[in-house]
Amino acid sequence: MDEATAYYRMAGSYLNQQTSKQYIMIKNSLLLLLLLTGLFSAKAQVTISLAGAQQPSPGEFILRVVKGTSTPLVFSQTGGTAGAVEEWTLTPNGCNNAPCPDITPVPGSPNQFTVTTNKSYIAEYNVHVAVGNPQDAGFKEGDATLQLIVNNVIDYAFVLDKSGSMGTMLTKANMSRWAALTIGVGLMTSKLNYFGSNVDNAGLRFFDTHSSTPADPSGLIPLNDLNVSKITSVVNASGPGGNTALGEGMKAGSDLLLNPPAVKGHTKVMFVFSDGEQNSGQYVDPTGRFLIPSNVKLRGNYPTTDSIYTYAIGYGSVGSYKDLMAAIGDNDPNRFLIVDNNTQDVSGGIANSLDAMVNKILATSSPQFVGIRNSDYAISGSNYTFKEEFVVNKKVRKVFISMVSQPANGDSVLVLTANGKNILPYAKKTYGNGYRTFTIDFPIPGQDSLQPQGTWVIAGGIFVPPVIGVRGNDGQNVKPRYYISFTVDDHTVHMDYSLGGKSFLVGQTVRPSVKISKNGTVITNATVKAGIFAPGVDIGDFIARAGGAYTAPPTGDPGSPGLNKLEELLKDTAIAAKLKSVENEINLTFDPATGRYSGDFNQLKVSGVYQVLYSIEAEDSTLGSIRRFEQASIIVSHGDIDMSNSAVSIVPNNSGQTVLTFRPISNDGYFWGPGYAGSIVIDYPGAKVDSIIDKGDGTYVAYINGKLSGSGTITINGINAIKGDAAKLDCYTNNVSFWAKIKCWLMSLGLPAWAIWVVLLVLLILLWLIFKKKK
Repeated sequence: MDEATAYYRMAGSYLNQQTSKQYIMIKNSLLLLLLLTGLFSAKAQVTISLAGAQQPSPGEFILRVVKGTSTPLVFSQTGGTAGAVEEWTLTPNGCNNAPCPDITPVPGSPNQFTVTTNKSYIAEYNVHVAVGNPQDAGFKEGDATLQLIVNNVIDYAFVLDKSGSMGTMLTKANMSRWAALTIGVGLMTSKLNYFGSNVDNAGLRFFDTHSSTPADPSGLIPLNDLNVSKITSVVNASGPGGNTALGEGMKAGSDLLLNPPAVKGHTKVMFVFSDGEQNSGQYVDPTGRFLIPSNVKLRGNYPTTDSIYTYAIGYGSVGSYKDLMAAIGDNDPNRFLIVDNNTQDVSGGIANSLDAMVNKILATSSPQFVGIRNSDYAISGSNYTFKEEFVVNKKVRKVFISMVSQPANGDSVLVLTANGKNILPYAKKTYGNGYRTFTIDFPIPGQDSLQPQGTWVIAGGIFVPPVIGVRGNDGQNVKPRYYISFTVDDHTVHMDYSLGGKSFLVGQTVRPSVKISKNGTVITNATVKAGIFAPGVDIGDFIARAGGAYTAPPTGDPGSPGLNKLEELLKDTAIAAKLKSVENEINLTFDPATGRYSGDFNQLKVSGVYQVLYSIEAEDSTLGSIRRFEQASIIVSHGDIDMSNSAVSIVPNNSGQTVLTFRPISNDGYFWGPGYAGSIVIDYPGAKVDSIIDKGDGTYVAYINGKLSGSGTITINGINAIKGDAAKLDCYTNNVSFWAKIKCWLMSLGLPAWAIWVVLLVLLILLWLIFKKKK
């Protein structure tokens, strides 16, 4: 009031020199300003504080809570009349896991509340305090927002394939699969550490011919900066060799997560990476849940023990191996990724996929891609340069930028700006084996003008002539290339992705969709697209028809004949171009009934691995420009087998075995191709399968101890090849007799065995009578 009075008197001195009309007009305006100033002074706000919470800006709090614990919320205020009565209220403003749990007031302590919950969620609350009597002159109020993030402690088991085939050079990169995996593990553990809580734990298990446990760490250790370095150092110091005991590896990971000293009640996550068919020890069954033949569970036994959430990445798109990796991820596109052999990515797509998997593992929490870039460096004289832009919305609290380049670590990042302001000095930089990361936490102390929202630019290049290596498989020079991902910590915006199903057959329809919400409220004005990258050809059929033999790797790990043959074929650049994915783009439209953006893709014409890339753009009045990116894999399989055209042969050998040979083909004329030996199940009484040989051209030879007789089934990847009487197999061989053809025709009509024999007897009698009459 004093400031307003002084200002009024100063202006009045000046007004005495003005005309009467002007004086009156200006004086009235100043009187109105004086009145408004008095009103605002009467409603001065108090300042709210919350013990233990982050405060990104005045009146805004973020508090992280561990699920299952009882956490006190202790508020305080400054600016209100000392000793006056305080009334505090917390009102939910939105929750990503509705309904929002209640926050309980502490009796007798109006400024204290208790959070107790047995589920993870992210919620926003409006905090209000009233100090004193509303009728008194000293009455004051205050408001703030609280973002409450509740997470459980997570225990991670990284189960990594270091079999001999992991030493194979990548098709389009100057590094081995194992080298690419070491880069990916560095990115993955760094990112989990950055976006996770400070109470998470991690451990490591390898598998080759058997499972193995590193000396240190041998168990679960806290996931922090020091231990991320320890885990990555162990992986970097290891090397590939031996066979592929996937089952033993997963069992070791399960024991790590469930057996003491592991703590019951923590969220258990097993991440599995493998590059080929299992060929040692007990196998993982086709559901990804048990060992066979022991039937030992691999994911716990709730409620006796915790359940394990499994996530998987597989390298290679040939045969049934990819289906098993998807099954380990429960066939949920949000829990598995399959890396295409023919990818142009820097690390063959391996490191990129481990980077992306973190977002899937922590999907209910926060990390979300704003975008990723895979590109060649631009050539500028003798230099190789890059420049990329990313758009970030408000309320982002953390930024994680990862970069992988080829040649490894040969480049320099010179520019990192947000809205033209230099962020690089405030970024925490990590240089790993073949990768680097930049992390920025907001707010930046003492730099209020540096905010995350707006356009970010990252730029740099290679300024020393790079040593250009040669790609492992096709002998072509490696172009300098980079991968950059931009991930944000955003607990306000939530994405829920779906493909409308878990498994798909040729000819079916995929329905990609996404629900976009802000604090539980659906965002309806977004532009959403799905890029679907389909195989250029049916991979299995292509490999089956291609000439030439495959070469087993010299490491002793036979791997998959189909995958090895494909690697050989990809040496031919013309073949590689033919196998290149075909891009399709569909627009996803908003459906108010479901609250989702969705579309249909009905072009599943061939079997193989399809990749889906979501692109989201939205404008929001409070958050500004929202950009998001996500990826998923779809496995499309054949749904039938035409045994009549599958070159079936059944013969005995000198060892007394029944030898069944066939080359399965679908009804639409595509060979299933190699890589399915592990998924062939022959189930007939008295018939024991000694071995099944994959010939690499889609032909399989099964050596069976005993005869195929009676009723049973033969399945490939869960699809029936034969069901019922084993005699049906005779119908598909090349040496079928006249009577056998008639019998097969009758069997195809679905007649029971006794009826078939009756019909055959009647036909025999009729033929005998006809023959007798002619005589």
